[in-house]
Amino acid sequence: MKTLRSLLFAAACLLGTLHAATPEGFTPPKLQNADAIRYPDQLTRYGIFEGSVVLQLEIDSNGSLTDWLALAATHEGFVDHLRHRIGDWRFKAAREDGEPVVSGLLVRVDFRYNDVISLSVGEMAGAFINSLGPTAQTKSRVAKLTQLDQPLEPLHVVEPQAIAPQGSRLDGHATVSFYVDEQGHVRLPVVTDWEGDLTLISTAYTALLDWRFEPPTINGRPTIVQARQRFNFSPVE
Repeated sequence: MKTLRSLLFAAACLLGTLHAATPEGFTPPKLQNADAIRYPDQLTRYGIFEGSVVLQLEIDSNGSLTDWLALAATHEGFVDHLRHRIGDWRFKAAREDGEPVVSGLLVRVDFRYNDVISLSVGEMAGAFINSLGPTAQTKSRVAKLTQLDQPLEPLHVVEPQAIAPQGSRLDGHATVSFYVDEQGHVRLPVVTDWEGDLTLISTAYTALLDWRFEPPTINGRPTIVQARQRFNFSPVE
């Protein structure tokens, strides 16, 4: 299971609000190869000869891709094309004091027909699509909560187990940023704000992974939405 220490490093990579808190001994992950990327020739039939996709990735301590979402794209055909090839990408894991840790990356893939496919990898200053400066034609694939047909509704909620090591604080809070995908599953959560014992706060992340939501929709069509959940911990009387 991921440690909270790793999750906080992932947040430091992905969220500008934590950029200043990135530990001195932390080295971001690196994309080592993306040789499987080719231009999707089928799009040329529709007169599409260039485009881009913005991806958020989660990389484990072995350098393997464990989860990803396309946050923005000029055309869904580019997302479908990457979906069948991104599993071949290889990474060098992030490190903290020389030890590999879980981390996150934002990557923009720019496609041009009969040209080299380029990738922009950020040492993330923002977990949102504008952090890599997508073109004006790039459309966000992530809805705002206010755009949904109905409020985001949890179907299954797991409360954190507020247990901290002996002698540590039993109070504090944690805010977790996450996506809810088209099936209502929680994706790519990161702890973005916290106070209190880290072992205690890690229970917020673990609990949220088991939450399930009513699939979000806009005009009846499934969509991805970004949300945040704050967990408050109080001493047991």
